[in-house]
Amino acid sequence: MHRLSVNLNLAALLGRINRALEEASRFVSRGLSGGAQGEATEVAPFSIEFKSGLSWSREEEDSAWRSWILKNGFRDIAELISVVLEEAHQVLTLYALIGRQAAGETLDASELSLRDKEISKFHRQSLSDKLDWLLAQPDFSIPDEKLEEVRSINAARNCLGHRSGIVGERDKTDGDRLVVKWLGLGTAVEVEGVEIPFEPPMYLEKGGTVITRLTRRTKEFKIGDRIDFDQRDFSEIAWTIFAFAQAVATGLEHAGKARGINFPEAQV
Repeated sequence: MHRLSVNLNLAALLGRINRALEEASRFVSRGLSGGAQGEATEVAPFSIEFKSGLSWSREEEDSAWRSWILKNGFRDIAELISVVLEEAHQVLTLYALIGRQAAGETLDASELSLRDKEISKFHRQSLSDKLDWLLAQPDFSIPDEKLEEVRSINAARNCLGHRSGIVGERDKTDGDRLVVKWLGLGTAVEVEGVEIPFEPPMYLEKGGTVITRLTRRTKEFKIGDRIDFDQRDFSEIAWTIFAFAQAVATGLEHAGKARGINFPEAQV
C-alpha cells in the first residue's frame, strides 16, 4: 500500500508571518509619525476637484488620517490571522487523511479533490467560524488568552473597516464597550527593592536594575468613541499576532505528534 510522505515546515509559516507583520508595523509607524521625510513627491500634471460638500477642520482631518492609517494597518495584520488559520486547516485536514490511511483505508485522487474543496470553503468562512472548526479538531488547542487577543484585534479591525473607527453597537465585546487586548513589553527600574516605571531619560543617583517583562494590555472604547492607537500600541499588537501564530504552530506540532508524526528539533 502506498504511504503518504509528509514534510511539514511550520517554521516557514512563522517566517512569512513575521516578515509581513514587521512591514505593516513600519508603514503604520511612519504614517502615524507624520509620513515620509525628505523632498516632496512630484505631483501629476492634472488635478481633480471634488464637490462632495466635505468640510474638515485641521483637527478633524488629522483624526481621519490616523483612522485611515490604522484601518489599513489593522486590515493587513488581521488578514494574517486568517492566513495562519487557513494554514492550520490545511495541516489538520492532511493529518486526517494520514490517519485514515494508517487505519488501512485506500485513498484515491477524489479524496485530494474533496480536500481542495474543503480548503476553498474554509477560506470563505468568518474568523469566528474558522476558530470554531480548528478548536473542534482532536488534540489541537490554542490558549484561551491568545484567542481573546485575536478576537479583540479582529473586532477593532471590523470597526475601523466598516464604521470608520467609530464604535457602534455591533463592535461591543465586553458589556457596552469594545475592549482590545494584546501583549506588551513592560519596563521598570528596581531601586533598593522598589520598582518604578521606566520613563527615559532617567537619572538615578543610586543606580538600579532595569526589568522587562511581558504584560497584558487592554484599551477600552465606548459607543461613539473613535478607535485610536499609537505607534507602540500597533507594534505590540502586531507582535501579539506573531505570538498567536507561534501558539497555533505549537498546537499543530502537538496534534501531529499525537498521530505519530515526527518533527525536527526546534521546529517551532
